[in-house]
Amino acid sequence: MKTKILLMVCACLFNLLSAQEYSKTKLKISGIGDSWSMDIDQANNLYATYDSVIKKVKPNGIAYNLIVTHNKVRGLSLSNLDTVLYYTTTSASDWKIFKFRFSDSTISEFYNDSWIYPQSIKVQPSTGDIFVMELGGDNGRNPIISSISLTTKIRSVIAGGNNKGYVDGIGTAALFNFSVGNIANNPTGSGMVFSLNSDTLYVCDFNNYCIRKIDISSKTVSTLAGTNTIGFADGRGTAARFYYTGGIEIDNNGTLYVSDKGVTADTLYGNRIRKILPNGTVTTICGTGRGWISNGNLSFVANNELSIIGMPKAMCFNKTYDTLFVSLYQEIIAITKATPTSIESLARTSNKTLKIYPNFVESENNILIESTSIIGNIQIYSITGTLEMDLNNINSSVAEVNLSNLSSGLYILKTDSGSEKFVIKR
Repeated sequence: MKTKILLMVCACLFNLLSAQEYSKTKLKISGIGDSWSMDIDQANNLYATYDSVIKKVKPNGIAYNLIVTHNKVRGLSLSNLDTVLYYTTTSASDWKIFKFRFSDSTISEFYNDSWIYPQSIKVQPSTGDIFVMELGGDNGRNPIISSISLTTKIRSVIAGGNNKGYVDGIGTAALFNFSVGNIANNPTGSGMVFSLNSDTLYVCDFNNYCIRKIDISSKTVSTLAGTNTIGFADGRGTAARFYYTGGIEIDNNGTLYVSDKGVTADTLYGNRIRKILPNGTVTTICGTGRGWISNGNLSFVANNELSIIGMPKAMCFNKTYDTLFVSLYQEIIAITKATPTSIESLARTSNKTLKIYPNFVESENNILIESTSIIGNIQIYSITGTLEMDLNNINSSVAEVNLSNLSSGLYILKTDSGSEKFVIKR
């Protein structure tokens, strides 16, 4: 049992420290940036808000105005079949939800209630209903997460109470704080994203500096990561710290990505992209708090350094989940996951055709490898992806390897027939 528990712990450590690399590319798109909301369709066309315009960016980088309004556009979300684009407009007295139909390019009002301040919206994949982040804050309005039925257009409160605040709880007992200052003049707010099975909504609680988690069926609100204390810290759950959480996205493994928005060029906090595992563990994949280099004016750095992330807001993945688009202050960047043979990809190819004895090495120096096919070569990688051993011309289905030169740690053994993890604890 001790060995099994230690192996599980090491496997979790491996997921946290796997050598996944990222690269940053600036998209050559003029007149776009500072987007509060983005979405992408099945053909990898990108849709982004930009002031009073919704831009459509084709996969080749060509951008044009899809929708031009008289008011600022804050939130947008595509319908499940990409037939309709829903979006919110904001002004001092006019907050509405519209829908744009792609088949004939018509625009119609979907929902109009002067009492709510809709900011972010997200279509629930399983139902097609529209979930709304209502900012609250002025004239007695409250920060609320609501849903609007696609068929009846009836609005229902999912979570949020009668005041701003930071309280986990069920339904109206929970409290949020989505905005800063007078929202009619300075609407802020941030993103939402559904879990892969649509039963959970993750919310950037902007002015509580954390990520909230809402179970849709029970309306239970909990805090996944961060707390209502501003700062910067990687860690698990409430031990992590964020600045203003601007946008959120989920990949096909259920890992969340959050834009930790800065408000100045150089700061201890913000200007970073954070990653949250399903267990609430937060790490930083890029950014150092530095948003740009300034020489009297705002002079943005046109390079691919991942250390420079200027005030990130909206984000979305492409449909193959290998590229994350992030809106910065005056540009959109693409953060791409590297796809070479990495320690992570090796670990995921583990199969039953390869066995290692023992796979938890303490006093032994040798391990026995058995395969259902002939082993030609054996490579052993460290957790950081370094090739530690390279053995050739084995030409047998059974091999014995001496590990006396390897120190304690988690390793990946790769052969022609597959890969397997093992642990050394001296």
